[in-house]
Amino acid sequence: DETIPMQSACGTQGETIPMQIARGTQGETIPMQSACGTQGETISETSSKIKEYHFNASHGWYTRAVNKRFNLRFGKLHGEAESADFQGAEKFIPEVTKFIVDYFDGPEFVYNADEFGLNYKKVPTSSLQLPDNKMRGFKPNKIRVTGMVCGNLAGEKLKPLIIGKFQNPRDLPKDSARRDKLACYYEANKSSWMTGSLYWKWFLSCFIPEMEKRHGEDFYVLLLVDNCAAHPEVVGTLDPRVIMIFYFPD
Repeated sequence: DETIPMQSACGTQGETIPMQIARGTQGETIPMQSACGTQGETISETSSKIKEYHFNASHGWYTRAVNKRFNLRFGKLHGEAESADFQGAEKFIPEVTKFIVDYFDGPEFVYNADEFGLNYKKVPTSSLQLPDNKMRGFKPNKIRVTGMVCGNLAGEKLKPLIIGKFQNPRDLPKDSARRDKLACYYEANKSSWMTGSLYWKWFLSCFIPEMEKRHGEDFYVLLLVDNCAAHPEVVGTLDPRVIMIFYFPD
């Protein structure tokens, strides 16, 4: 067997293999595990590619060759760009616009519903301070409520839904007659998040009665909502007077 100096094996061909893997997977959203090749590939499998040098790469070799020499770092993948269908999203807007023009009488029949989260007890993370004095921060307060707002293209707003953690908070009236007079609907679950059952209940108990009140019993409306697990597709089949369309995933 030919004896190859360590600098030759590690400094030339040896170090180019992990770099080639990193460059090849950069635009394809293929995770690399701690500079050991693609996902699931071990150090020994990657080092077997250097067959002519009979070289076994150790973890220390990868640390020196990859992290220090090429400045590669093990980092978290951000966003969900891979799940987004950009071509489908480009076709979505003109197709929905044509559908609205062809089948609905006006903007007052096209509704959009969406949720938001509100950490109403969270304190600011920034403040004015003296140059020689660093202020300490606060432990973030994670108490929150979730809101569901809905309106139409004509600018008309429906009564919002607020989801809290407790079924009967002390600040709200206990009897249903007084609670119905509030400026919002109120529901609760232990996480203060929207769930499929709460969305189902909102659709039948809040949205449909509001539509009958505004447009009469023979209404025909379009409802646009996010494509998420808290919005079950089966809800769109509960009432034939409502056409439900889901946005493309982010």
